[in-house]
Amino acid sequence: MHYPMHDRDYLTRVALARTIARTLWCAAIALGVLGLLAARPAAAQEWRSDLGRLVWPGAALVAGAALLDEPARDYVLDHRGPRLDGAADVGNVLGTGRYLIAGMAAAYGAGRLARQPGWSRGVLHVAAAYVAGNAVVSVLKPAVGRQRPYVADHPDRFRPFSGSGDWHSFPSAHAIHAFSLAAAVAEEAHRPWASALGYGAASVVGWSRVYVDQHWVSDVVGGGVLGVVAAKATVRWLHRRDGRVGRRPARVTIVPVRGGVALSVDAR
Repeated sequence: MHYPMHDRDYLTRVALARTIARTLWCAAIALGVLGLLAARPAAAQEWRSDLGRLVWPGAALVAGAALLDEPARDYVLDHRGPRLDGAADVGNVLGTGRYLIAGMAAAYGAGRLARQPGWSRGVLHVAAAYVAGNAVVSVLKPAVGRQRPYVADHPDRFRPFSGSGDWHSFPSAHAIHAFSLAAAVAEEAHRPWASALGYGAASVVGWSRVYVDQHWVSDVVGGGVLGVVAAKATVRWLHRRDGRVGRRPARVTIVPVRGGVALSVDAR
């Protein structure tokens, strides 16, 4: 069948259809995962209503970000420079698991050495939130199978359950790591400056992933939303658990793995 590929109206309709399909797909993914996180069993009744309020706004944010995928990428690629390259390098470090795990381990050790159980317990809560966010991204990346922007110029290409990293764009792991830590620190510290610092650093991480052409904007926004929801769910559950069992210490294990270290938190 012959298609009028030179017809501007036709091309406009095709582009619009792709944008709508991509937006709905990203929104459906976000809505489904957020719904699962916010609709946990009876053990989460106290915080479920609060997290439920994040579902629709979060899905709307991801859908809106999907509309900006191509124009945002074009703008970023056209405005690169040495100073921004350096800032992107900082963002990459702030969202890389091995550095974050090392930092949490150091903070936990400092709390133990200083005999500050509240500090070390708070660090364990933050670490548990990180583990929860990492579990979400580990499942979603291969399941969604979205192609990374550096591979192709079209954000609407998907290959679910692909084993190739080129098809692991949604959601951004760096964004989930950074925003889950920021949300967990905010839940533990209850200090405006701590929240501002954490979310500000996480935003730099998200921007850097678009800047280096590893992710689309909706990958980063989706990762940020999922990270915040997973962290809040985890920390609030741990607060309930601490009150129920008398603050029995959790166990943290750090083991070396290929390419870095892995963190395990046993909060049972």
